Amino acid sequence: MIYFREEELTTVKAQRNKLLIVFFSVLAFYVLVTAGLITWHALLPYASPTQKTVKIIEYCVTAVVIIFL
Repeated sequence: MIYFREEELTTVKAQRNKLLIVFFSVLAFYVLVTAGLITWHALLPYASPTQKTVKIIEYCVTAVVIIFL
């Protein structure tokens, strides 16, 4: 009994590799952006009005990543 054809297996492997590349690229981008925003937030003075901007950017980036994943 044949469960798959060889050409289908190579196509699926290529598709899987492309998907993993995109997934890890988005994950790396998210980690870098989050690290930058945390650093920016830590360097702000206490009760700075800019803190709201940093939080809004982080919330938006996180929402987009969650929707993507």
